[in-house]
Amino acid sequence: MKGVAAMVARVEIPILTLDDVRRVVREELERFQLSDPLLDAKEAATLLGVKPRTVWDWRKEGRLPYVEISSGCFRFRKSEIEKFLDERTKREPTPTEYGRDVSRKWRGQA
Repeated sequence: MKGVAAMVARVEIPILTLDDVRRVVREELERFQLSDPLLDAKEAATLLGVKPRTVWDWRKEGRLPYVEISSGCFRFRKSEIEKFLDERTKREPTPTEYGRDVSRKWRGQA
């Protein structure tokens, strides 16, 4: 039995206070948010130039990706909002581009 007793190791488990847990959670949230901030509906709406209700509707329709923090609590990644805008950004062709397109269509190359 001496061999068995020698194999038992003493493990010390650190006792964390509530303040320790809060500090660790806060640090992790800050680290995560620095890489890609999470926005609430109002902040997302401001970036998109719409009302928060529109953001909620787009979320429900599946047009805007979201993160569900808890039941009924949603956030939107800033990078996803920017991607959403980039995908929908349109511009008019320059006169040169327009002339090229019209010329191709006229020649039947479009």
